[in-house]
Amino acid sequence: MKSLHRTTTCLLPAFLLFATAIPGVAAAASIAAETAVSTVSPCPSFCGGSGSISEFDSDGGEGFASSQSSIPAGVNGSGAALAQLSGGALALPVLGAEAFSEADSNVNSNAAAMHKYTYNGATSLFTLDLVLEGSLGEGSQPPDADLFVNTIIATASDLDFFRDYGSFRFEILPGTPDASVLVESEIDFRDLDLVDLGFQRVTDSIDFTLEDGDMVFIWSSLVASGTRGGFADGLNTFGMSFSAGNVAGLTASTSPVPLPAPIALLASALGVIALRRRTARA
Repeated sequence: MKSLHRTTTCLLPAFLLFATAIPGVAAAASIAAETAVSTVSPCPSFCGGSGSISEFDSDGGEGFASSQSSIPAGVNGSGAALAQLSGGALALPVLGAEAFSEADSNVNSNAAAMHKYTYNGATSLFTLDLVLEGSLGEGSQPPDADLFVNTIIATASDLDFFRDYGSFRFEILPGTPDASVLVESEIDFRDLDLVDLGFQRVTDSIDFTLEDGDMVFIWSSLVASGTRGGFADGLNTFGMSFSAGNVAGLTASTSPVPLPAPIALLASALGVIALRRRTARA
């Protein structure tokens, strides 16, 4: 369900603000797409506190095949997040997120998606190729920006969905009796020293083996954050594709989903905004 933009005077400490704003609500899912964007100011040595101003927008969740959230440019900056299951018969997760903060603000954008598949066939080794495209710019007090994506492949008969990596990886998965993590990946622009280097394209490949009758979940979560003038632009987006394995033996739990027109329009409009902001920073 789409939430409305809201601006509030926040009386909570910053760590409580983001603890309540970013995680989603766990729910059993065969498909899921969820997005959330939050902003807060002021950000002197920390963000928020008494008298702070915050904004929050969220959309999607369990049962959704696409989701979009955005906060337009304002006193705290701007952000957007896009999530969908798309790209052929398997409808793999496709994610985008961007966060452009002002000199005294913080912006966080999170996009996540999950899809369930059933495998029928002889034991097969799969290779899933991951691509994250975007850029990362430092703020006035480094480290003030980050762009990273986590991907998890897990087998389970059923699995709850959560868009926050920590909650999904260390609470949902261990709390699911028959869940088993096959492989996971993290692409982090800051860890790769890609700050202030302009547009970058980063790839990763992960391997996992499936046996006849396995039920497997592909889960990914992309986060873009910027503070005190820092920015992260990953709206270009994060995607994946199989390059090896008996892909014909995989059956998705839903039919492929085309890119909804509103999301395409939002991505185009925000791309123009991001381009203007990057030009201004150059």
